[in-house]
Amino acid sequence: MALEALGHTPRWVQLIPPETEGLRLPSLVLLPDRTFLVLRDRHRGRVRVEAPGGVFLLAASRLPKGLYLDGLGPLPGTSLWRNLASAILAHRRTWTQCLALAALAQIPGLAFPQFTRIMVDRVFPGEAHSLFGLIVLSMAAAGAYQAGVSWIQRQFEVTLELRLAFEMEAGFLGHLLRLPFPWLSRRTMGDLLQGFFGMGAARQFLIRHVSGDLLSNLSLPFFVVSMARTSAMATLAVLGGAAIQTGATFLLGRRLARLEALGVATHVKERSLLVEMLRGIGVIKASGSEAMLGSRWLDLVRNRRCIELEAGRLHLLAQTLIEASQGLLLQAVILGTSILFLKENIRLGEMLAFGMMATSFQGGLARIAGLFLQLARLRPTLGKVEEILAVAREPAPFPVERNATPPFISIRDLWFRYEPEGAWVLKAFQAEVAPGERILLQGPSGCGKSSLLKVLAGIQEPDRGQIRMGGLRPREARSQTVYLPQTTVLFSGSLLENLSLLSGGAPREALLAMTEKTGLADIIRSLPMGFETVVAQGGHNFSGGQRQLIALTAALASSRSLLLLDEAMAHMDALGKERLLAGDPFQGKTVLLVSHEDTEGPMVPGWYGFRRERVQLQEPLRYDLSAEGNRER
Repeated sequence: MALEALGHTPRWVQLIPPETEGLRLPSLVLLPDRTFLVLRDRHRGRVRVEAPGGVFLLAASRLPKGLYLDGLGPLPGTSLWRNLASAILAHRRTWTQCLALAALAQIPGLAFPQFTRIMVDRVFPGEAHSLFGLIVLSMAAAGAYQAGVSWIQRQFEVTLELRLAFEMEAGFLGHLLRLPFPWLSRRTMGDLLQGFFGMGAARQFLIRHVSGDLLSNLSLPFFVVSMARTSAMATLAVLGGAAIQTGATFLLGRRLARLEALGVATHVKERSLLVEMLRGIGVIKASGSEAMLGSRWLDLVRNRRCIELEAGRLHLLAQTLIEASQGLLLQAVILGTSILFLKENIRLGEMLAFGMMATSFQGGLARIAGLFLQLARLRPTLGKVEEILAVAREPAPFPVERNATPPFISIRDLWFRYEPEGAWVLKAFQAEVAPGERILLQGPSGCGKSSLLKVLAGIQEPDRGQIRMGGLRPREARSQTVYLPQTTVLFSGSLLENLSLLSGGAPREALLAMTEKTGLADIIRSLPMGFETVVAQGGHNFSGGQRQLIALTAALASSRSLLLLDEAMAHMDALGKERLLAGDPFQGKTVLLVSHEDTEGPMVPGWYGFRRERVQLQEPLRYDLSAEGNRER
């Protein structure tokens, strides 16, 4: 809990060395004998380990087996490229190796033109057969060397990409989960998915293209210097042609970016509609609207494909122009060097070497131009990532002890509305709730019952007023609060995994005991696989009442002392509700329960320690939900 307050999401994972090479340090290791080791940092390829007997260095492959504390948290910065740079610096040893290998791989490319010059100008005229064999052998060795170094460089790049893949996607998801709910609720699922997949595209672009294209062109300045030593005028002509090619690529890239922006916007709408259709497939079938919604989705797909086709054609045109300019420049270089050979008394070997260097230089610029076009196509997608990262995360809740005393809730002059210019949902609301109270909130639809619970849960922020829960603001007190909304959603996995997840990691013993109290144990015993029953996505293999009972059982088993229940028993049958309430599962907790049901009867919350309070949306009202009762002032 303390680590979560610092922005980390710790978890114990079973790692077997050398898998620990990707572990972020410092970290803890829980050994089989229940003792701990501290992994401090890495030093010259080894890990500094602190043990009861002292501090020592171990190779990653010699670290002990055990449970490792993985504390990967949200991304540290608010900029995509700053986060990528931070992640690369965390693996600077691997990145430095990639850079060094890329530099070493350029050596043969620099040597080949010089070999050619020596061969033509010295070996052939002098018939130096021994030198000829040596140069041929050297060129073959240089080619093999370049291929081997490039292969090793690619292995380092793959390793770095796999490490960053986990860290960046996990960090982005950690950032996304900590964003304010009001901001998230105004975004479509397509926007969020586009941002999530855009993070992967940025990572691949950085590792595959930047390291593959930019690092492999480190020799371009040396080619310019070598060409200038042979002929300054010809070198200026080569640079002029490169400038024209770069300008044309820039103009086409801007047009390509505009097309990609339209494509991304259409793709976002398409993804959002697809997610909505898959979620509401039952409603679609019941209403017979399959063809209508399918047609709407296909229209979006067609629009996106048309945009992609136009963008693809423009990208192909740009690539063709780059290749054509490369070929024209090569012909111009051959013609120019031939004229220099005739007029400026340049040797044939120097002319050929100049042509090879000019060709290599032009090829490097073509790769950089392709890199620019790729970035232009990615820019709209990366903009979604930047938009999400720019939103400030909510602060982590303050850690509290397990089974802490329920907080005293004080609400003063609370005003709340969902939009800046919208109607007020809560007006000058005041209340005090003593620890351990059970309150049933009732009132007409739209009077602010659910909104009050959302504000108390820290999901929504009030426009004015003050709320204190044991001296803390609602967002700070989330570690003491369980909020169950009207719609219950279960997750794929076993029933026991869902109970553990929805309870915030309650012990198995507490979960089993609570299933007996709430009556969920009877349902579980009727299932062939019991607690290991597989829950379908969304929990659709359970009824609405069973889903609510599962979520409520998990909430009651948690160590959190404040329960905010919004129609949490609305879909349960009367007998099941009566059994749940008769078991008094709310003992020791403060409960605010929203319900539209009539409370005048033997099987309603009012008979089991709940006190009914009505909420009405009128002109500014003040409520006192303390034990003295509700008084309108």
